[in-house]
Amino acid sequence: MTELVTIYRPDGSSETLRADLARNRTYLAPDEWSMVKPPPLGWERTVPKYLVTRDLRPSPNSRHKMESPFSEIWQSDIWQQADRQYAAGETVESTAWPHASMQGLNYSAERVLEFFKASMKSRLQVSPWFAGQVRLSDGISGPLPSVVQTPRPEPMRLRPVA
Repeated sequence: MTELVTIYRPDGSSETLRADLARNRTYLAPDEWSMVKPPPLGWERTVPKYLVTRDLRPSPNSRHKMESPFSEIWQSDIWQQADRQYAAGETVESTAWPHASMQGLNYSAERVLEFFKASMKSRLQVSPWFAGQVRLSDGISGPLPSVVQTPRPEPMRLRPVA
């Protein structure tokens, strides 16, 4: 029995092939085919939705909402960005950073949660939402320079100065 694999184009269309043929096609045309399903179009403009997995309460200090996410939390039931108490099982639609215990219900929430858990909290902005879309940046990472130039020494002048 042969194993079938689905491969995807950047526009979202897909094709199901035998595993060896799919592997060859993605290897020979990596710009046209991928084994990974592409993200939905416009995902960064979709407000993230989360499932609250345990009871959460807001921070006792209201100023915490205006600060970068906590790097350490001593009380695991406090959500820094909460405006009220949330019971387990509730669905939250939020443009703020999630609590680490939440589960993403849409693609944008999954991406934000994955980035939030992997990033250095003290480097994050107050919110992942900027100008009507998700912006995942920690201020450290970014595109590398496309052209790296090595310094050139000036030519030596062998004549006397006088």
